[in-house]
Amino acid sequence: MMKKIEDIFKDFRTSLIRGELINILRRIDRHRLKNIVASYLARKSGFMLSDSPRPVTIFIETVKGCNFNCVMCRAGELAKSYMSFETFKKLIDLFQDTLYVFPYVVGEPMLNKDIYKMIKYSSQVKKQVVLIISNFSVISPEELVKSEPVEVSASVDSVNPEKFSKIRINGNLNQVLGNVKKLIEAKKKLRSYLPVVSFNTTLMRENSEEVEDIVKVGISMGVNKFYFQTVFKADFLNVCGEIPELDSIERVRELKNKYKGKAKIFLISYYEYERGDYFSGYCQWAFSSLCIDVDGFAFPCYILFSQRERNFGNIFTDYDKVMRRRAEFIKNFRKKRPDICEGCPLYFRDV
Repeated sequence: MMKKIEDIFKDFRTSLIRGELINILRRIDRHRLKNIVASYLARKSGFMLSDSPRPVTIFIETVKGCNFNCVMCRAGELAKSYMSFETFKKLIDLFQDTLYVFPYVVGEPMLNKDIYKMIKYSSQVKKQVVLIISNFSVISPEELVKSEPVEVSASVDSVNPEKFSKIRINGNLNQVLGNVKKLIEAKKKLRSYLPVVSFNTTLMRENSEEVEDIVKVGISMGVNKFYFQTVFKADFLNVCGEIPELDSIERVRELKNKYKGKAKIFLISYYEYERGDYFSGYCQWAFSSLCIDVDGFAFPCYILFSQRERNFGNIFTDYDKVMRRRAEFIKNFRKKRPDICEGCPLYFRDV
């Protein structure tokens, strides 16, 4: 029974280790359970449990832009803008039946002065599951622990300082690892199991030989969860980073077995030649998520944020229109690739 529950949660991009499952289950009320079941059925069979399906997951762009300029993202080239706490609160109130909240998209969430207040409102007041990926350049460890996100993932694409700074331009590896260490120490000081601290690595040909070194460094610091995510390529994205070769994918698989019992290692592949641990069949984000940018424009998923014209409308000025267009999008998704998803390799993956 427990294994089946974990499989359902994996369908929504959340991987569980001891302690997380109980914490998440406590946050699921009947409305959120209905959303999970409705999304799962629509994706797997095309059956619509509701005429107006609600998102299981929302991504909220609390910051547009970044203090790094990573080769596979280029958010550092964007003019910075910040979402206010009042705007964030309004969104959370609109979607309080949503289970998972990611308060970031392509920017660095910790640059927002209200980020801890935002996390606290979503996690503690609305009892949502907050998950964050950060470059760990500007964090306040104790504030982060006290705000109670379920998981915080540090972006670590190399443990070689020189290579790290070439991939994550303007980044400093020692600073990042130092902040990871401080966060783990803050958890111990405050006697808090959460947040789970993980590493998130964009797997490219440029760093594929470092996968075990990254795991070793993480374990030595007290990190026991790792995501290796292949660099994402699509017709509409202009990013660098070479697609990893098959042998590097196999290397990650070997590490999953080698470090079993010491760490949980997950492979997220966006390509047809490898299923990975997620993303088989129809795109899960299409059915489970809604992504809202700093100006309120709503998208099916975070991948389309760079394509401003591919949105459902503005959530603040035309909420009903956005939800109606999302419902139509989900209803017709399995029949034909939507124009809004043209050029994306995740529409359907037969692996």
